[in-house]
Amino acid sequence: MNNFYPNSQNQYSSQNNPQPISAIPQKKFGKKNLRIILALVIISIAIGVGFYVFLFNRFNPQSVSLKISGPEKIISTEEIEYNFNYQNNSKFPLNQAQLKVVYPQGSIIEDDYTKQASLERIYPLSNIAPHSINQGKIKFRLLGKKESSHLIKFELRYRPGKSEKTFVIKKESQIKIISVPIILTFDLPEQTVPAQNLSITAHYINNSDIDLKNLQIELSYPLGFTYNSAYPQPSSSNNLWIIKEVKAGQRGKIIINGSIDGQEGEIKNIYGKIELPDSANQLIKLTAASKTFKITLSPLSLQQTVNGEVSSIASLGNVLNFQVHYQNTSEEVLKNITIESHLSGTGFDFSTIQVESGFFDSAQQKIIWNSVSQPNLTSLNPGDEGTVSFSIKIKKTIPINNWSDKNLSVSCLTSINSENHPLSLQGTQIGSQVKTTIKLNSDLRIVAKGYYQDEIFSKSGPIPPKVNQSTTYTFHWYLFNSTNDLENIQVEAVLPSYMQWEHQVSPSNANIKYDSSRRRIIWQIDKIEPGVGFLKPPREVVFQLKFVPSITQVGSRVILLPRSCVKATDLFTDQNLENCANEIYSDLPDDPSIDFSKGIVQQ
Repeated sequence: MNNFYPNSQNQYSSQNNPQPISAIPQKKFGKKNLRIILALVIISIAIGVGFYVFLFNRFNPQSVSLKISGPEKIISTEEIEYNFNYQNNSKFPLNQAQLKVVYPQGSIIEDDYTKQASLERIYPLSNIAPHSINQGKIKFRLLGKKESSHLIKFELRYRPGKSEKTFVIKKESQIKIISVPIILTFDLPEQTVPAQNLSITAHYINNSDIDLKNLQIELSYPLGFTYNSAYPQPSSSNNLWIIKEVKAGQRGKIIINGSIDGQEGEIKNIYGKIELPDSANQLIKLTAASKTFKITLSPLSLQQTVNGEVSSIASLGNVLNFQVHYQNTSEEVLKNITIESHLSGTGFDFSTIQVESGFFDSAQQKIIWNSVSQPNLTSLNPGDEGTVSFSIKIKKTIPINNWSDKNLSVSCLTSINSENHPLSLQGTQIGSQVKTTIKLNSDLRIVAKGYYQDEIFSKSGPIPPKVNQSTTYTFHWYLFNSTNDLENIQVEAVLPSYMQWEHQVSPSNANIKYDSSRRRIIWQIDKIEPGVGFLKPPREVVFQLKFVPSITQVGSRVILLPRSCVKATDLFTDQNLENCANEIYSDLPDDPSIDFSKGIVQQ
């Protein structure tokens, strides 16, 4: 164009070339191009305007923001405040806005939005206007151990304008517990004596600014600890206390009484923890404590044996020989020593007690040795030792009056003490005690009876019995069991060659069989409960035998059923028990229809 000159072009055309026929169509094509170009320009402008309008009206999630702020380090149970602001820089209103908060485990939330046991809350927000900033705050408390970390999560949910799509902004924050104002401590001796009374005090303090509800204290006792009592009484088992309310600043204590067994020099440990439920009803551990103590010998030590054993098991009618060995293990002279043995249990037969150099106080059921009855107890030099003793029998029978009369035992608690406390032993427990418990075996008995005339089975054969003729007899086995559960019960009798098994048994489902190769009758029972034969009928089985006399037995009484013996395992004492019934002769002492003469074998 710049090089296009319109006049020179016209001269050249008129002089040298005639005007072509196509000159007029070329002029029309230029106008058409102009229209196309103009249309394209208009379309481009429209597209640009439309794209601008699209961009202008399109929602950008980046135009909405959520900021949260709160403490990074807190004290457990103190009130925590989190502030949040949410900003809408778009031209659209934000509808159905809500803030979802997932509180950390251990949170205590006090709000009106939900009463369910959950740590999740959804707080509705008013519609957020375009180009506006809104703010709010939440408050809660957090339970947990010292140095524990916790995470709180936030979600802002909304729908811009008329959109059906929900947009979410997520934030989270870390919280660390640097201190716990709930304190648990133990108060007990640094050293204690085996089997001696031991008092443990658990102190708890609420140093927080709020009242604590349903505080739970759980203790773990050391191995060998025997629980006796506690104040206040446990809420569950013997080691769990639920305290309904502990006010801010309040102190409390739990006193546990018991005893501990162990070897000299052994280290024992008691452990406890305090827990509190959060808003999800989950127990959160706040604090824990432990304390160790040492087992040591007391200045006056004791050792007690029964029939030469430290622990013992006895049967009815047994004699128990107690020996009490004492020694001064200190470096001081101890004077005016008293030893007392207190006996308890319905199984003792106190009329049989024999005491060597001591006095039995029958009113208090205790034996006393002191310097009056035992002169060497007047003074014990360092290392001095000695022995006192007594014996007593277990009753031959113990009345069984109700179902609670089971798993019986007797015990002897022996203590030693001195009237003087040398200065070097101030603060030290001089005396000691030892308790021996003797478990009593159940009274297992078998009774065997024989009859000619019996309502269970019909009789046959001559009475008195005659040579080479068969006579049938019916026998009953009865089992009695007094106080303990028994298992693996077996009754057995071996038949003589002249007696024959008749295969008649009642009840028919009884587990009784005859071993012909060894001529044994065997009755087996899996278990027998206490009180059988005392509070309820005895266990019974009935069977029939046949007797064919030999000529060598003429004129004599004959054993029809030899000794019948029962064996069983006592589940309370873990002992094997046995009892036998006497043999039954042909004169059948339990059958009133048979006298002595009718039991003599005839020709």
